[in-house]
Amino acid sequence: MEENEKKELALQIIDRLKKAYPDADCTLDYDDAWKLLVSVRLAAQCTDARVNVVVEGLYKKYPDSLKLVHLLPAAFTLGVALLLLGTPFCLFSFMPVILYALLVCIDSTIQNKSLSIGVYSIAAAFIQLIGYGTGFWRAWWQRCIRGKDEFEAFQKNFYK
Repeated sequence: MEENEKKELALQIIDRLKKAYPDADCTLDYDDAWKLLVSVRLAAQCTDARVNVVVEGLYKKYPDSLKLVHLLPAAFTLGVALLLLGTPFCLFSFMPVILYALLVCIDSTIQNKSLSIGVYSIAAAFIQLIGYGTGFWRAWWQRCIRGKDEFEAFQKNFYK
């Protein structure tokens, strides 16, 4: 299907939905596309009213949406580092990391119907999460601890 055909089909679908649901309205509170995307993802788990309550506090605490993107990888990286440090004292401290890797492998194997892709997915998940997480911690160190501004902290990497 070509691009023009896709656009035409999308417009037809939108037209049909407007005719079928003329009074439809979004009950989620948002003022930009990013907030709507986050709210829609959360709404799949609970009611729109509850989402509105949650995201109001969330965006007050994290007005810069990029910080929210790095929250999980930063926590994951810190958690893996702490669990690795605890391994010499207690071998079971590394069990959450092994369990996570096993869950990633099982899910990917089922989704892709291939054990080799499941195994590769473990490496991909760890590389991605730890890569983003270490990037966040490095940026935090440069900007919050060393007091550099955004452009000074990453001048040789991004702002040439």
